[in-house]
Amino acid sequence: MWASLRKLPWLPLALFGFLLTRLLWTGLSPLGTALFVIVLLWLGWAVARTLQDWLRPSRAARKHAAAGRTGATPKPFVSLVFFLDEARNASLESVKKCVATALIDEPADSPVEIEEVSARRMGPSLAAQTQQFLVRLNQGIFGIILSPHPYIESPAQFAKETIRDKRLRSAIEKHQAWISVDLMAAVSNPAARRSAYQIISRLMAALAGPDCLALFCPELQRCNEFDPTLIERLNSPDPLSLFDEPTFEPVIEVSADDPRLREAVKEALLRWPEFVTAFSTRTPDDDRFIAKAEFTENGTSEFMWVSVTQAGDRGLRGILLNDPHEILRIHKGASVTVDLSRLNDWIYPDADGNPVGGFTLSILSGEEPSPSDED
Repeated sequence: MWASLRKLPWLPLALFGFLLTRLLWTGLSPLGTALFVIVLLWLGWAVARTLQDWLRPSRAARKHAAAGRTGATPKPFVSLVFFLDEARNASLESVKKCVATALIDEPADSPVEIEEVSARRMGPSLAAQTQQFLVRLNQGIFGIILSPHPYIESPAQFAKETIRDKRLRSAIEKHQAWISVDLMAAVSNPAARRSAYQIISRLMAALAGPDCLALFCPELQRCNEFDPTLIERLNSPDPLSLFDEPTFEPVIEVSADDPRLREAVKEALLRWPEFVTAFSTRTPDDDRFIAKAEFTENGTSEFMWVSVTQAGDRGLRGILLNDPHEILRIHKGASVTVDLSRLNDWIYPDADGNPVGGFTLSILSGEEPSPSDED
């Protein structure tokens, strides 16, 4: 409520109230009358802009802008969405070029029709300045929607409450606009849906750019941080597989004051000699011995996994398995040396291949301790 009140045009309202009071009590000079007219016009413009902001779609872009559809809409949507860090405008010619790039492997005689949908045809479900293009192919009709508004109401609040991965949460918080490619007819045949997603993904790959922050699939309700390496996955026969795992290793924030976490790290340190002994008797090509450690740069700390190549009483050496989120001096694949004081967790396989260690994993995943783990 207070956020809505803060958006009211208080300055023109105050000036209008002041001038109206003067008009009713003492009258206005010619200059005051001119100023009154100017303030009245300013107030009308400000109120219109405020109402536009209040009425703009959100609620998952008004159920994907009521899908902005001109025909039947499948539920759930056969669609993919890019979250963008700023609004993007497109011309019919630029869309045609993207479509031609995406469908370059299609037979030359395959018909392709592309048109821009007028604001009047889109209807009130789409926000002002939203663009929509229709692409008619043999495989169906696809809609390309470009919206200059956030896809989610209150992105920062939504991300904070629902997303534990710091990387992905940051992407959702920052997004200011979105682009989607949607199939605009319901399909029930699995083969047809798979074919539609392949077309959608290829179009999305052609539309990708440096303004892309995350990729969302409404049907799967899965979101993944965007990286240029995903373009190859989008052009693959199974594009939805890119949602099977995070683009990057998740960055999970847990309070250092969490007593369970402190106990887990303490156990990892106390049992480190057990890891060292197992490591010394492993087969030389066994790369399943990994450890998690704290890496610090300019007061910023991140905990990342390392594939251990040497282990001893004072620490370890190995190859970094994660891409840091905020630390710049090291990167995935770098050779690192870790002092024992920085050790956070470790895992290795026992004789039967079962994992030993992983003391912090259940805490970071948000799992509750079992009754046997509690005092």
